[in-house]
Amino acid sequence: ALVAMDLPLVRVFDLANENLHHETDAGQFITSVLGRIDPATRELTYVSAGHPHGYVLDSHGEVRNTLESTGLPLAVISGVEYEAGPPVTLVPGDKVLLLTDGILEAESPAGEFFDEEGVLEVMRRTGELNAQETVDALMRAVERFGGGGRQDDDLTALVIRIVD
Repeated sequence: ALVAMDLPLVRVFDLANENLHHETDAGQFITSVLGRIDPATRELTYVSAGHPHGYVLDSHGEVRNTLESTGLPLAVISGVEYEAGPPVTLVPGDKVLLLTDGILEAESPAGEFFDEEGVLEVMRRTGELNAQETVDALMRAVERFGGGGRQDDDLTALVIRIVD
């Protein structure tokens, strides 16, 4: 509802945090990321509340920018003022990758984590694929890594590919 009001991204998070802090039980929190891409300038702006960092990758799958968290998770503390991350100008062929910690913490049968390096290896191999094919390849890699076993957390990834 706040996003539909066309508020600045940081104000959306400030208001959401206040509401969630009062409506959520102590010890509960939400990590979240919210971004906008201006279609005319291809500038990405974002705010991240304790969410795992995202990536802007070039057409070869190499990291151009890291989208770091800009504040605490939502609902932790009242009165937090969120900050926007530095804007990133996107170019054709770039991919924006956002994911949940469930992918980073997916476990192998030996108890190892898929982690950032596993994610970036998949991204390097899928540089030329479209967004959906990239997400599918990432999910298949996580499933193979886990040996088909049940994962304890959600596995969510969003890829946006910039085209002409």
